[in-house]
Amino acid sequence: MLNKPAQRHHKSSDFDPHPGDREGVRALANRCRFQLDGRGRVWGVWIHVEFSDSEVEHLLQLPRLISVSFGASIRHTPALTEHGFAQLAKHRLLSGFFFQGNIQLNDSAIATIRDFPRLAHLMLPFCGVTDAGVRNLAIADRFFTLSLVGNSITDDSVPHLCRLKSLRRLWVGKTSISSFGYDELKAALPRCRTLNDVL
Repeated sequence: MLNKPAQRHHKSSDFDPHPGDREGVRALANRCRFQLDGRGRVWGVWIHVEFSDSEVEHLLQLPRLISVSFGASIRHTPALTEHGFAQLAKHRLLSGFFFQGNIQLNDSAIATIRDFPRLAHLMLPFCGVTDAGVRNLAIADRFFTLSLVGNSITDDSVPHLCRLKSLRRLWVGKTSISSFGYDELKAALPRCRTLNDVL
């Protein structure tokens, strides 16, 4: 899991932002809840309203940010596209990303994974990833947790997922991976807890 100093989500009105975070917190005040470390620096954001590519620049104004999560309540009106996702690669510390139900986060978005130097926790349930996108995931063998629940992937993805030896938790439920493919994953990734349920 991410090295999370605290789990509480704060409104911007709950705290006085650190000077290094102030500009980003002000710009995101009505769009996010914030997670703070022991020194009051923002390390995580939970975005609970529609969020566009043009707003990614405000996330880049939070220099200690390591985790970005989008609330499930906005999954039916996604505005963040593959282009916004690619912009996030400019944040050199980002290690965790979660967005459920955004079909615009597709194979083209996955192709930019190599540009994220520290991304280790990628959760994209019910997004637009196919077998072609999974091939690009295999290029970056640094994932610790990965959710591809509900994506359009098949047994063709299994050989590529089997190359992700760093994985410790993998969710592939609600896909077209067969029981044979699931067993192959478990055999190839003995240190990984491969879960065939929904996350």
